[in-house]
Amino acid sequence: MKKTFLFSVCALALAACGGSSTENDPNMLMHSDFESVDGWLPAEQSASLTHEKAHSGKTSIKVDPGHDFSLSFSKPFGQLHESKPKKITVSAWTFVPDAQAAASLVISISDPAVPDKPVLWQSIDLTKESKPYGDWKEVKQTITVPATVGPNNKLGIYLWRTGGNRPVYADDIKVTLDE
Repeated sequence: MKKTFLFSVCALALAACGGSSTENDPNMLMHSDFESVDGWLPAEQSASLTHEKAHSGKTSIKVDPGHDFSLSFSKPFGQLHESKPKKITVSAWTFVPDAQAAASLVISISDPAVPDKPVLWQSIDLTKESKPYGDWKEVKQTITVPATVGPNNKLGIYLWRTGGNRPVYADDIKVTLDE
């Protein structure tokens, strides 16, 4: 009984320390530093979690020649905010080592009824946005949320290797209201 109670207390404490808290900023819809992976799927992409480099904490996501896609964030807008935002800004800290690395941060909005056809698909070309190479750089993109988007539409974010033979890393991904 004591072990079960102690395990439960430890699990709750670890959950409280997760990297997706939005309590301090009412405009923050999501923040992930990958110390917690709440909302990030699928499990078969978990090899994209790494301790090789991190902007903050100890963990980031990466893509490399063995992994074209990272874990993907996916949550319905209704779970991110009580009303549909008109605009959101997605930001991330990325590390591109050199011109031999090519990747994009993809932002999508999907309709669960038609998951194979996104309502919106945009990407940030990290190779272009991360010059000069070899250091952490913040990238941002503001997106106008289509008027047809409702609470069941899902916001998706992932790292996609678009070429090259070197790893690309992302950390501290945030989604904020921009209205």
